Amino acid sequence: MIKRVLIHILLLTLSFQLLSKELLVGINERNIYRYQQNGAWAGIDVELIQAAAQHAGYKIEIIAMPWARVLESLKDGKIDVTLAAANSSERSQYAHFSNHNFRASHYVLFVRKEKLPLFSNVKSLADIIDTNASIGALRGAIYSTEHYALLKSTEFQKKIVLIDNDQSLPLLALKGRVDGYIDSDIEGKHYLSNSLTNQQKIVPLITINQGAQSNTHLMFSKKTVSEVMVKQFDEALYNIHKTGLYNSIIEKYSLLPGQ
Repeated sequence: MIKRVLIHILLLTLSFQLLSKELLVGINERNIYRYQQNGAWAGIDVELIQAAAQHAGYKIEIIAMPWARVLESLKDGKIDVTLAAANSSERSQYAHFSNHNFRASHYVLFVRKEKLPLFSNVKSLADIIDTNASIGALRGAIYSTEHYALLKSTEFQKKIVLIDNDQSLPLLALKGRVDGYIDSDIEGKHYLSNSLTNQQKIVPLITINQGAQSNTHLMFSKKTVSEVMVKQFDEALYNIHKTGLYNSIIEKYSLLPGQ
């Protein structure tokens, strides 16, 4: 009887600790998805993680840093979680991933119009190896299964310029430092829509991830987050999608497919 009471108290204590825990969320700032507005965080990803944390019973604090540093901080346990991340064998050594999809994320290869002839035979990222073109990308990012494999190729590495701030990728192309760049479909087109000059100089060429490869996940530090906590967030993500809250947040930003 005493043993059962002790176990019950232990479980209640553990539950209280879990539910009262504040998680530090590391992000890299991006237009539309996660940005600061009037001193507060806003954007699709911010609303999604806030909804998930509330459903799971956690408080969160958001901190911004370059994406490569987000990964290192999560690996070292300096942050607890990050958003919209792709799973990989390398990352899974130091991180837990939500099983449920956090959000869909399609990536596109954007190209300077004057450099389109360089990309005439490019149907996938691998084709860039056989061209004289160079492309920009975010350091530490995984855009697709193909991209992840190509990062280990010396020939592909010669074609790609990595930077720490993906919001600077269009400028990198406009300055002529690269011929094209990889960016989010939504965010990339949003950037072009804000400038007639940019629309005239840069065009989307090919989508580099399709179907299930567009799914992203919550990524948790194994040093600070237990599998129990990950399951709680999985349940929260499931409910966000099932109840329609996910679509409601996306619609708020007028970003559903076809809009």
